Amino acid sequence: MNERVNLLAKSNGETLKVHTNKLLKNLSILRKVYSNDLEESGFHDKDWDLVYYAALYHDFGKAAPDFQQKLKDEKHSKNGKEIPHGFLSPVFLDYDTIHKKYSDDEAKLLVHVIAHHHDRDIPDAKKLLSVLKELDDLADVLNEHFGKPIAKYCPKEYKRYLNVILKKDFEISGDIKRKYILVKGLLNRLDYSASANVPIEIRPARSVRQKTIEWMQRQNFNLRDVQDFAIQNSKKNLVIVASTGMGKTEAALLWSDARKTFFTLPIRTSINAIYKRIKALIGFKDVGLLHSASLEFLYEDSKKQSEIVEDYFNVYKLSKELSYPITVCTIDQIFTFPFRHCGYERILSTLAYSNVVIDEIQSYTPKIVATIIAGLKEITDYGGRFLIMSATIPNIYINELERIGIGFEVSEFYDFEPRNMMAVIEDEIANDLGRVTELSKKHRCLIITNTIKKAVELYTRIKETSPECNVNLLHSMFLKKDRLEKEEQIMKMKRPGIWISTQIVEASLDIDYDFLFTEFSTLDSLFQRMGRCYRKRTYMGKIPNVYVYTRNCSGVGRIYDRELHNLGKDLLYEFDNRFIFGKDKAQSVREAYSKERLENTRYYNEFKKALEMILTGLPTCELSKQDVHKELRDSAKLKVIPVQVFEEHKDLIEQFKMEKDKVKRFEMYISNISPLTVEVPFFKLSELKDKLEYDQELDVFKLYVRYDKELGLIFSEEVKQESVEFI
Repeated sequence: MNERVNLLAKSNGETLKVHTNKLLKNLSILRKVYSNDLEESGFHDKDWDLVYYAALYHDFGKAAPDFQQKLKDEKHSKNGKEIPHGFLSPVFLDYDTIHKKYSDDEAKLLVHVIAHHHDRDIPDAKKLLSVLKELDDLADVLNEHFGKPIAKYCPKEYKRYLNVILKKDFEISGDIKRKYILVKGLLNRLDYSASANVPIEIRPARSVRQKTIEWMQRQNFNLRDVQDFAIQNSKKNLVIVASTGMGKTEAALLWSDARKTFFTLPIRTSINAIYKRIKALIGFKDVGLLHSASLEFLYEDSKKQSEIVEDYFNVYKLSKELSYPITVCTIDQIFTFPFRHCGYERILSTLAYSNVVIDEIQSYTPKIVATIIAGLKEITDYGGRFLIMSATIPNIYINELERIGIGFEVSEFYDFEPRNMMAVIEDEIANDLGRVTELSKKHRCLIITNTIKKAVELYTRIKETSPECNVNLLHSMFLKKDRLEKEEQIMKMKRPGIWISTQIVEASLDIDYDFLFTEFSTLDSLFQRMGRCYRKRTYMGKIPNVYVYTRNCSGVGRIYDRELHNLGKDLLYEFDNRFIFGKDKAQSVREAYSKERLENTRYYNEFKKALEMILTGLPTCELSKQDVHKELRDSAKLKVIPVQVFEEHKDLIEQFKMEKDKVKRFEMYISNISPLTVEVPFFKLSELKDKLEYDQELDVFKLYVRYDKELGLIFSEEVKQESVEFI
C-alpha cells in the first residue's frame, strides 16, 4: 500500500482503518446488548446511527500530514500549526447523508461530538481555517485507505458549523442535549476500549443473580425476606433499611440480576472484601474493582491466590474501562459526572443502562451525599436504577429524594434477636478502665475511641496499670504491613483480652466481640460500632454488653460534627440499661436526622447548599476529573515513610531506585516499598510541614517523627535529621 494511504491512528503503528473498525465492532456489541434498555428511555435506532457516524468519522482529522508525521517521529516540530485532530475531522463528514436523516440540531450535535471527542483547548479560528485549506486532497486519501467512498471534503458546510465547533460546551438544551450526552459518552467508551485493547463488555454465561442463588443453595440458605423483596422489585429503584447481618449484600446481587451494576461502598477495605466475596465465595468471576489503590490490591491478591500474576493488570484495565458486568467501587470513581468535568459523558452514558448500589449512605459527608442524590436524579432520568441500603438511613436523604421527583420504593426489615444491651455512662471512658480489664479476664473486649490520640492514651494506661492484661492497639497510623498484621490478629482473636481501636473498625472489618466500650460519636456511627459486638449471636446476659461514655469525648468538633453529637446524645438516654434492636436504631437515626431537628445546623446547611448548587447545573470542563476525585474523597491522604523505617530499609529502597524496568519497578514498589508507608490525612500537614522531606524517585515523603511498632506514628516526638543514622 502507498505509504501516504497507509494512515496511522496510533504511534504503535495501528492504522486508522484498524482503529476505526475496532470502534465499529465495539458499537455493534453495545447496540446488541443495551439497545432495549436505552430504547425505554427514548434513545432509538436513529440515535444509535448517530453514534455510528461519530465512531466512523471521529479520527479522520488524523490524516493531516502534520499529525501523520508526528506519529512517525516523536521529535517532529509542530511549527506552531498543529491543530488537535478532532477539530479537523468534521470537514470530511458526508453532510448530504446527515442532512437527509437528521435535523439541523442533530447535525450540530454530531459535529460537536466529533470535534470534542477529546477535550482539548479551543484552537484559534484563523489558524484552524488555514490548516483546513491544506486538507483538500485528503478525502481521496481517506477513501483509498478505507477502500470505500465515505469521506468528502466539505469546507463550506464546516464553516456553517464553525460557531458550534469553537464552543467548549454544546449549548442546545432539552432532549437534544440529553441525546448529545449519550452519543458523546458512548463514543468515548468505544474509543477508550479500542485504544486500551480490551473488550468493551464482558458478558458472563450466568447472571450474578443465578450465581448467588446457586451459592445460597449449596450453603442450604433460604431466601430471607429482604432478599425475596429485592428479587420481586428488581426493576424498581429501592431504599432498603435492614438490620446488620440480614443479608443485604446478597439482596443487592439478587436485585441486580443480569443488569450491569456498580456496587459502591465508602471504605476501601470493605470494597476489597466485597470484591473477594463475590469472586471467591459466590463464584462470580467477572467482577471489577475500582478505587484509588485497586491496582495494588489486585496485584497482592493475585499473588495470594497463586493466580497468574500478570492477570491482575488485565482486571485493572477492564475495570477502568467499565467492561465488567459488576464493578465494586468507591463513590469518587463514578459519581464524578454531576460536577461536569471534561469527559463526564462517558460515565453518565454508561450509568444510563446500569444499576447502582449505594451501601452505607450515612457514612458520607453532607457534600458527598448531596452529590450522590443529585447524581441519582440524573441517572434515573437517563434510564438507570438505584438501590440504597443500610441499617440506618437519615430521614432528610429520603425526603430530598422525594422532593426532587425520583420515584422509588422504601422497605424496612428488622432483626428482633437480642444482641445488644446498652449502658449509657455519664463519664469519660478513661475513668472506667477497671471494668474493662476485669471483664477482659474471661471475655473478648473491644474499646473504640473517636481519635488515635485517645486510643494510644488508653492503651498506654492499661499497659501501665494492668501489665498482666492481654491488650492490643489498632489504628490507621501504623505502617501498612503492621496494620495488615494487626487487622488479621483482631479478626482472629479467640482468647480473652482487649483490643483498642478507632472508627476504622466500624464497617471495614468483620469482627464480633463480647463487650464493647466506646466514646459517643454520633448515633449512626455508634450503631455501626455496635455491629462489632454480638454481630450474629443472641445475647442472653444479665448485664449490658455495650457501654457508651458521653463525657469529654475526643474528636467532637473536628472529626464528628458537634451539633450532630449533641442531638444524638439527647436521644441516647432512652436506651440506657435495656436491649436496643434494629428498629430502635433506624427510628433514632430517622429522628436525629429529620429536617425539624437539623434545620439551621451547619450540617443541614452544607447539605442543602451543595445539593442546590449541583442540581442548578455546573459549567462544563471547569473542573478536571482529578479535582473532582479529591472533592469526593472524605479525607485526602499523603503517603509517608517514617525516616527511621526509611533508614532501616535503605538497601531495599536503593534497589528499587536502580531498577529501570517499569513492570518490575511497579511490582517492587507494591511488594517492598508500599508496606513501609503510612497514609497521613492532609489536615495534619500544617503541624507536620517542617518534618517532611520529599523523595522524588519514590514519590513519597520521609517523615521525621518517631515510629513505634506497638504505638504507631508518634507525632509529638520529632526525629532530628542529624540523629537518624544513630536510631
